[in-house]
Amino acid sequence: MEFNIQPKQDDPQRLLKLNGVDKAFWLGAEEINLMIRAIKQLLGEDDSLYKGEHPNLEAVTFYHPNPEPGSYAQIEGDPNQEAIWDNSNGKWIISGDWQEPTPAQESINYEENFASFPPEGFEDELYVDKEEAKIYIWDDFEGLYILAAGSGVSQSYVDTEIAKVLAAAKAYTDSFSGGNTSPTIHSFYAAHQQDLDYRVTGYFSFPDATFGSKQNPVVQNLTLSPGDATYDRIDMIVANDQGNFEVIEGVPSENPEEPSIDLDTQIRGTIIFVGANATTPVNQTATTVFAEGTAGEFNTSTPSGAARLNLASANTPISGSISIEGTNNEYNDTVRFTPDATITRETFEAFTGFAYKIKNKTAVATPDYPTHRIQIYGKKSNGSNVIAYLEEVDIYGYDSENLNTQKIAVPFSMPANMAEISYINFKVLYNVDPWGFWLDDVQLIGGEEDPISDDFVTREEMEAAIAEINAVKPPIPKAANYIVEATHHDRDIYADSASEIVVTLPKNSTTPIPVNFETHVWWIGAGKVSFNPVTDVTLNIDETEIAEIARRYNAVTLKKIATDVWIAIGALKLAEV
Repeated sequence: MEFNIQPKQDDPQRLLKLNGVDKAFWLGAEEINLMIRAIKQLLGEDDSLYKGEHPNLEAVTFYHPNPEPGSYAQIEGDPNQEAIWDNSNGKWIISGDWQEPTPAQESINYEENFASFPPEGFEDELYVDKEEAKIYIWDDFEGLYILAAGSGVSQSYVDTEIAKVLAAAKAYTDSFSGGNTSPTIHSFYAAHQQDLDYRVTGYFSFPDATFGSKQNPVVQNLTLSPGDATYDRIDMIVANDQGNFEVIEGVPSENPEEPSIDLDTQIRGTIIFVGANATTPVNQTATTVFAEGTAGEFNTSTPSGAARLNLASANTPISGSISIEGTNNEYNDTVRFTPDATITRETFEAFTGFAYKIKNKTAVATPDYPTHRIQIYGKKSNGSNVIAYLEEVDIYGYDSENLNTQKIAVPFSMPANMAEISYINFKVLYNVDPWGFWLDDVQLIGGEEDPISDDFVTREEMEAAIAEINAVKPPIPKAANYIVEATHHDRDIYADSASEIVVTLPKNSTTPIPVNFETHVWWIGAGKVSFNPVTDVTLNIDETEIAEIARRYNAVTLKKIATDVWIAIGALKLAEV
């Protein structure tokens, strides 16, 4: 659920509507923050708003410059001090710092603010003047609006309003699912490790439980079976109602299809195409950023911390002859990867993630910050700079206490206003105990996976798609001989010519058409209509019939039942005896 709480100053009676329940509650930053957080908690999304513990307000702002409404963070050393995101003003504040005028009981008149009486049915509603940060309510006894609250809206009031909003939000979500929230993947990423091994990360909900969160997702290693000796197959990674990810293996076939799943207990995450005899997934692609520091790789540099970073260390490299080595690193030490030429948006969008191998020199137990993070720097179309911060690496399986080599893949998508990529930074964040690392096999990765993100189909989009499917499709006219093609599926073909029209059934190798395809051919013009399968293609008809339509204004349906095998049913001409 998205929130856009931006009241119009010239419309004090603007209402937030949730499933027919009307409430106006544009309050201060704290109250808005609490309400959004409560709704998110109802929907199983509350953890996505928590941005961790930070030493001060500046650190929260640095690491989360533009969070979603309702976000909050803890300030270190003071369990009662909380930073909250003030969405109206676009900044982080310390809870309690949002100021309003001193409360007062004063009346207001028609000329200054509202109509002389509230709309029918809204006598008990609140109306908020956001500019003056005042809350008014209709006093039926006095027959006018009074100032109900200025600064310091009471906690009991907030609790009461939250309860009302929760009830409305639950009614709203129930209206879509018949009483229960539908199974949903909130975030998902399947990172290819090696061979047919994947590390899957994400969190998801079923009607009775939510598994994981944005900050603490479910992380699971999965291995696909090797390819079939003869045929390709399509495997699917799903989330299940037991809180796990699992592989649903497809059936090897000449024309493989996605495996079916139980929609009540499983949620589709992604599909992976496994070729015949394959030991790696098909179409898995990677562009080398750093491996051996040779031509064709990105250029490496150290804009900060050069004395503690060796860009070509032969000291026990992870793989090959060298690795990037960091020793006793400090906050802001940075390894920069710069391509020989600027990467355009179109090129970069072919990639889905940033992958690398890392090995810690020392174990760091539960650090306040991740030891490092990835930043992508680029430019807008007007030439100004823009930065994309990838999500924290520990969300995607990085373990600061693990001294073995770890392969990490962090998903990314370019900001909407980023037109090109200038360089990528590997930046050190940890600066308490001595920490060092080896870094190697850095890649931009892409492939055939189709990870589910927060970009879900809306109810309106779904209804539009259903309407399109159910819409009556116009016939396709044909005035001469033609070859059947995949676009003719479930369409009426009007053969309308004074001369005979021959309908050719092609070989699948030249004109791919899926099994179960069917099309309906109508004889409209004066010329007869016949069917001609090419060499090695079989058209099955009754032995008493021939491959022609019997009479004008009649139809025959052609259906493909196997590769290069068809049947024809309908008004076929009887063979002459």
